[in-house]
Amino acid sequence: MKRIVKGIKRILSEEAYCPNCDRFVKVDVEVKTYGDRRIEVKKCSVCGRVIEEREYYVEV
Repeated sequence: MKRIVKGIKRILSEEAYCPNCDRFVKVDVEVKTYGDRRIEVKKCSVCGRVIEEREYYVEV
């Protein structure tokens, strides 16, 4: 089941500019939740470098 979900996420993933690869690449989005805090990490699917890390709060 996890493999299917990861495959669907990869197909529907966003594209972003990676300064390390020097081109637009697909990014892997990883969401971590700590209570009411949510951290969204976008990593380059080619080199694995973190492109963007966003933190926001949600109502519980």
